[in-house]
Amino acid sequence: RRFGTIARVGSRRRTRVCVFGGVRNVKLHSSAFRFGSEEDEFPADLLEKVRERRKRREDNEREKRERQANVHRGDDVGIFELNQIEDALTGEAQPGPIFRSGAVKESGETRRFYRRVVVEKSEEGGYTINLDGRAILTPKGKRINVPFEVLAYMIAAEWEGQNDFILPYSMPMMTMATTVIDRVQFGRSHIRQDIMMSMVGTLHSDTLLLPDPDYTDLGRIQKEKWSPIVTWFTREFHVPLYVHVGVSQKLQARETIHAIELFLRSLNEWELVGLDIIVARTKSLVLGLAVLKDRLTIEEALKLSQIEEEFQAEMNGFVEGHHDIQWIETLKTSSSASLLIKL
Repeated sequence: RRFGTIARVGSRRRTRVCVFGGVRNVKLHSSAFRFGSEEDEFPADLLEKVRERRKRREDNEREKRERQANVHRGDDVGIFELNQIEDALTGEAQPGPIFRSGAVKESGETRRFYRRVVVEKSEEGGYTINLDGRAILTPKGKRINVPFEVLAYMIAAEWEGQNDFILPYSMPMMTMATTVIDRVQFGRSHIRQDIMMSMVGTLHSDTLLLPDPDYTDLGRIQKEKWSPIVTWFTREFHVPLYVHVGVSQKLQARETIHAIELFLRSLNEWELVGLDIIVARTKSLVLGLAVLKDRLTIEEALKLSQIEEEFQAEMNGFVEGHHDIQWIETLKTSSSASLLIKL
């Protein structure tokens, strides 16, 4: 498009173009222009480059609009990256992986792109979950292959339960399965050892072993609720436990640490990851092992771990929209982990 009178001002590589009262800077090679009268025109090769750049920009904008209008036509559908999804949508699914975990958006903006969820027995042993005939892959590209049929159906139910959009935070069993496969089964060799040592280390500062003094109202409640579980633990594993009152703290006996470490080594990777999640939520290995050994339900363990929070809420007030939502989120994740360790 013609500008009108063009005059060169400034250096060779930075040109100021004056256009009938408006002044703007243009970062171009001025040697490509012939400055002078209004009749001068741009060189043909430069105009061709401008047209090509404009065409690429328009193509990119058109593709972006198409992806926003119909997400499953694009290559990136946000927890998962699809390959040849059109075949699955038309019912002519071909065998092979659909996507890689990690591409579905956590914000829940990914549309549901599949129709049927099927559990199948794999040739390697175990069970896989297929969406329209295609298998799910973990973020590291490993096929979701679980050893328990009931776990496979739990994961399939999470996928089947998605509506118009996929909500990853509503799929705890799927999340834990990818964690086990990527981090423990196919992860670095020291990961399993690190998980065990982390849980054993929490025993020194276990929630149940750090009560308030007996002369306080909170301390009396904690002693009444926690003492039976601590007594059960010592009898179950035949080890002593030090209960720390006040500011004094003593490390647990070496024989206790050794006995618990040996027990944790006997767990499979699914039990280990499930137990680790419960320990992280309750901040107590004692409560986690009580759930694993069926001494407590997961809801009872969570309530015991939150005695102080409930006591403070009664004293200072319950905050709606915070305490209740936090409890539901904790219960959802912990309940899923408790199912994992019972398989």
